[in-house]
Amino acid sequence: FSADAADPVAYGRAREQALAALARLAEQPQRFAAMARDVSACPSAASGGNLGQVTGDAVTPAFAEALRRAEPGRVHPEPVETPYGVHVLRLERRIAGRVLPFEMVEERIREWLGARVWRHAVRQYVSILVGRAEIGGIELGGAQSPLVQ
Repeated sequence: FSADAADPVAYGRAREQALAALARLAEQPQRFAAMARDVSACPSAASGGNLGQVTGDAVTPAFAEALRRAEPGRVHPEPVETPYGVHVLRLERRIAGRVLPFEMVEERIREWLGARVWRHAVRQYVSILVGRAEIGGIELGGAQSPLVQ
């Protein structure tokens, strides 16, 4: 249930909605996918709340901790609170990671590093543009030098 953690009223409402959803799912856990399609604000709603295979470093720390504590095949009994809202979680299964040979992952690593460098360069470029812009009424915190970290 989407809510900004900085807005206590909206966040409280999201928490109440998540608790109500958990109460309904306690009685009918098989309805998780249908309920996700009906009430979730997450882009995964269209796929019944299925996020696919995720790792702990791909989600917020609170979400990662809930994944660690969750029982495979069950709805997690507590709402998961993150800066983006309050979530209802069902862990389908846990898959143990394994070390793969470099040759199998080399291209994926290359793509990931390339995308990371590109994102960093774009952030730096935008920061420089913001630093040079004359914009009134808002402070954007731009850079004055191309040496942005």
